[in-house]
Amino acid sequence: TRKKLKEILLRLHIENSERSDSDIMEEAIEELADFFAVSKFAAKLRAIELGFSQAQGVWNYLNGTYLPSFSFKATALNKDESYIIDIRNACYEASFDVSFKANLEKGDFIYVDYMYCINDEKYVEKSADGKCTLTSYARQHVDECCIKFKQKFKITKTQGDAYYTQCSLCRDIDASSYCECTYIEDEDNQDVVQRAIELKKLKEEGERITGILRSLPMSFSGTLDAHMKRLKKEDGTKMTNLELALRTGLSDRYIQDLRKEEKNVSYETVCAICIGLHLHPKFSNDLIKKSRNDYPLTEEGYFGQFLIEHHYMETLDLCNEKLREMGYKTWGKDL
Repeated sequence: TRKKLKEILLRLHIENSERSDSDIMEEAIEELADFFAVSKFAAKLRAIELGFSQAQGVWNYLNGTYLPSFSFKATALNKDESYIIDIRNACYEASFDVSFKANLEKGDFIYVDYMYCINDEKYVEKSADGKCTLTSYARQHVDECCIKFKQKFKITKTQGDAYYTQCSLCRDIDASSYCECTYIEDEDNQDVVQRAIELKKLKEEGERITGILRSLPMSFSGTLDAHMKRLKKEDGTKMTNLELALRTGLSDRYIQDLRKEEKNVSYETVCAICIGLHLHPKFSNDLIKKSRNDYPLTEEGYFGQFLIEHHYMETLDLCNEKLREMGYKTWGKDL
């Protein structure tokens, strides 16, 4: 059986190099079942027993229908582990497992396609009928975005546990059996939970930045004034013209004028202000464009953009030191 399945998989990969691993495994199991004249489920169980762990992602039958196939790293699942959890067990775990319940209450996960998946557009999308479903990417990387559970089968006395772990190719699973699933506190699930937390933070930060950008005036002076009013110094007090002057070498009177009316301002001066205010790169790029400047299409310009986007939390002195080392013009005035 192992040899036959390997032959089928190799041929399908050669013939369909662009198809996903889960689609190929799904077809291979179906072909294996036809070859031995057994059910697809029996062929799947035999494949899993022989070490083809990714067969767990295909031909999953639940609530009267086959679920879409999915794929994961070959080493992702141990014995009696699964990403699929039926509604009954899903509700139970969400209600009574304290650790798992805490993660769900944060809204970081969503129950979709009988799996608990990270609630992010990278992994979840709306289908044509308006229902949530896993994205194509998520289906091929469920170990990256879905929680796995420990399965425990309870079956009738007429058939023991060996029926599941030592099944043959000529049997089907007994309908009177059922499975209990429990959340696993292991490193893999912790990684998925941490990934969900980080994605949520990134999404919230993106929404915050987008909200601020949309609220900013169209003019350079108005935008600079808006940033000055919303930003705080390290001690929590409001940003002042004097503080920005001390950080950039520009006069506080000049900064006051820039906030009140449109003036011609040099590229170097705007960059100095951006670093002095420690503006997020999105805000810096916006302010530079509103000053009617842009990064020069030169090595110096690319280096300046690099400083604005990756060293914006440093002092202007440190940025100017890097500019001098490269032989480029410094920003603002020497402090």
